[in-house]
Formats: sequence, C-alpha cells, structure tokens
Amino acid sequence: MLRTLALATVCAALLVGRTASAAEPLPPAVEHDLHCLVVAATFAQNSPAGNAKQVAESGIIYFLGKVDGEAPGIDLEARVREEIPKLTAQTFMAQVQACGGPLQKRFDEVTAIGDRLRSQLPAFGGPSPSEPQ
Repeated sequence: MLRTLALATVCAALLVGRTASAAEPLPPAVEHDLHCLVVAATFAQNSPAGNAKQVAESGIIYFLGKVDGEAPGIDLEARVREEIPKLTAQTFMAQVQACGGPLQKRFDEVTAIGDRLRSQLPAFGGPSPSEPQ
C-alpha cells in the first residue's frame, strides 16, 4: 500500500500546490473520496498482480482526480494519514463495495462512450492491429 500510496502522493504533489491545512474541515464528498483513495490503495497493495490490482490502481487515480478537482491545494499526505486509521479489517469489504460501485458505474459509462466514439477517433499514434508490434 505504501508504494502505491506514495505514487499517488507524488502525482498529487506535481499537480497541486500545498496551501490548505490538514486541520481545516473538508466537505463530506471530499472526505468520502479521500477514504475511497485509501480503500483503493489498500486493495491494490493487498492484491496479487492481475485484473483486481489494475482496477484498484485505476481507482487510486480516479479518486485522486476527484480530490484534486474538489479540493485543490489540500495537504494530501496529511489527509491520507488521517484516513488510514478509519479503515478497519471488519468493514474493509463493505468499504470496497461502497467505493467500487460508483467507480464501476463510471468505468461502464466511459467504456460505452468509447464504444460509441471509437470509429470517430483518428487512426494515428500507434501501430494498427495488422502491424507487428
């Protein structure tokens, strides 16, 4: 979890300035997204390589993007440290479901959009399916 969380923290540091204090209250939606970021990082850390790990890592990026958009300038590391103790073994899977449901819905929406727009995307930037890689 620490390596994955470190990656998220470094990404956030590059994208967002550090101005807001960890003591300032956050809106409930931001707290929820921070919590889901920790849930996704924990799930990624504890999953073997494969689809589940990739989905969890995508969840980290998704929730990090939401937090960056909702609360630019927060001290991400301090806020994540506040959220880590809230994650318990007894409620972890319920929290995975609570965070994963909206994430899956959004992935499904984006996939459907991609399917509808695939033929309109330009055909450059990578090898075509018939070209060897």
